Amino acid sequence: MYVRFQDPDGEGLFAIAYDLSRSPVLTRHEQRQIAGLIEWFEEHLPIVPRAIFDHAGEGRLRCWFRPAARAHIDAAWELAGLIETHGRSVDLVRADEPGHRVFQDRFQTAVLLSLDEPAETTGQRWDRNRQTIRRWCVW
Repeated sequence: MYVRFQDPDGEGLFAIAYDLSRSPVLTRHEQRQIAGLIEWFEEHLPIVPRAIFDHAGEGRLRCWFRPAARAHIDAAWELAGLIETHGRSVDLVRADEPGHRVFQDRFQTAVLLSLDEPAETTGQRWDRNRQTIRRWCVW
């Protein structure tokens, strides 16, 4: 099962974290926590080549963690928790098959969204407050 952390609009965890890391609302301790987690990902998660993003076009690529990325997913949960303390919602999305893969390494896969149809993501959303998984689809 592939997993992705994103807000309700589909913005990914790292984009949200980078935005928050530059926010004046963070305490120094929170800044260090977020910076430390971002640094951990920069050291332990290969970077999807910029050419893949450029070829896909603005907002048309989604990155998902592969099942083998246990440590990465654990760190993503920690990062999501820090983000949520500042009012941003972060959902865990699960999918058996996230879509057309254009890049893959040991820990992640990048999926190209169709240009012909509206951006569609399907899967399961984990609701930590209710401790349930529900099927969902964002069009």
